[in-house]
Amino acid sequence: FLKIYRAVACGVFVIIGSGTPKLHLMHIDDLVDGILLCSESQAALGEVFILAGPEAPTLNEIVRHIARALEVAEPRRHIPVWPVKAAGMLCESICLPLRIEPPLHRRRVAFFTHHREFDCAKARQLLGYAPKVRPAEGIARVAAWYRAAGYLSLGSSASSGSSSAAGAGAGADAGAGAGSIAPPGQHGRLSR
Repeated sequence: FLKIYRAVACGVFVIIGSGTPKLHLMHIDDLVDGILLCSESQAALGEVFILAGPEAPTLNEIVRHIARALEVAEPRRHIPVWPVKAAGMLCESICLPLRIEPPLHRRRVAFFTHHREFDCAKARQLLGYAPKVRPAEGIARVAAWYRAAGYLSLGSSASSGSSSAAGAGAGADAGAGAGSIAPPGQHGRLSR
């Protein structure tokens, strides 16, 4: 998600499609709580659980939360899916036989078009799992961490390297890295 934060910060993020697919984010604090519940509960023995955040916002909502956290204008530009998907297919058909990494993949386009919403009712019922960190709060925490760790600085495209929506793609979840970690290049311990 760092590429998305950077693109929003620089004002170059463009949403491919409607922006209505839901993406279920999960903050690291909720993940740790869920794992601890699994490790402590007899009901978890032999079971498989889906752990997810308290709600699944749309891509439009995620981008809005990022813009608010970064105190920048909310991206409102949308482009149709089909030309970008066609460009991805063309890039793959030319680059892959030449063993060149394509600059655009169809799977990156899929990030903007596929729902990723999960049901964690089983974990809630059997373990008492109750995620607490809502998307807006988790996104704000991650933005603050990116800044503190030196991964993101507003108004500096040198630090962020302009990224477009097509290059943003799916990646680490928006809640990753909520604790404090030493800045890049320095070794440190995770602290909460």
